[in-house]
Amino acid sequence: MRPTYEKQVYSTPWFQLIEKRFKRAPEPHYAIRIPDYVSVIAKNKRKDFILVRQFRPAIGRYTLEFPAGHVENG
Repeated sequence: MRPTYEKQVYSTPWFQLIEKRFKRAPEPHYAIRIPDYVSVIAKNKRKDFILVRQFRPAIGRYTLEFPAGHVENG
């Protein structure tokens, strides 16, 4: 089903928040539009997974994650 209305409501250098409305749903729905990205699942010679420690403001703490990032154009 295609939206009847679509508008960018917020933007950063890393993502855009898109409001979408559909004929059969009166409330708005939201989608995040991001450029291409990559996630890496890597192991060292001892077969240990490689993780990165990052602070995540949304949860107010550090997390351990697989390395990931946006892919630059070109």
